[in-house]
Amino acid sequence: MSDTDSQPASDAKKRLEGAKPKGRVLLDFDTPPLPPKGNVLTGWSTLTKSIIGAGMLSFADAQAVCGWTLGIVLVLVFAVLSYFSLHLISRCAMKMPGKRLSYSTFAVAAGYPRMPLFIDSLMFIHNAGIDTAYLQVFASLGLALLENWSPGSTEGNRFLIRVGLIGFIVILLLPVCFLKRITYTAVTNFIGLCLFLYAVAAGVIYCFTVDE
Repeated sequence: MSDTDSQPASDAKKRLEGAKPKGRVLLDFDTPPLPPKGNVLTGWSTLTKSIIGAGMLSFADAQAVCGWTLGIVLVLVFAVLSYFSLHLISRCAMKMPGKRLSYSTFAVAAGYPRMPLFIDSLMFIHNAGIDTAYLQVFASLGLALLENWSPGSTEGNRFLIRVGLIGFIVILLLPVCFLKRITYTAVTNFIGLCLFLYAVAAGVIYCFTVDE
């Protein structure tokens, strides 16, 4: 390799070193990355579950609010934007060899060492909204199941039962939320995909067995 070929790599390394955050802004920026343990199966299951989970909610809401034509157009537009963001992340990862890859480390490498706090705040608001929606769905389904198993058992105290169900699932998932690292999610992703297929099969069977 000639000196001219090594020049862009050395310049990129200098830019990364120059973007080093001050103090304890982002410790992950200087922490060596862990050896990758994922494979194509893990990535496929994660992306499939994420796309299906978000798509079921966003597509139905888009059709209900905007109608079929505009809803489909909006879904396609946001699909293109998502593809562009993934492409941009991939390009950033190629420019940061030997670094931990996250939105925060990308921001620091771009010269914005204070941006990780803003990114964390956005992620908290985003995830809080999604989690609140899923907790409400869980509570509603839980009430329906209790009423089906024991008719009349939820009359008069539906609010307290709802709070109890939400509290139960929060306590159940709380240890996972405090983990510093979550590895190998293929098993949980496949469980989610199997449950999704079960819901689709149950819906199809219900449509053919109920006369309306």
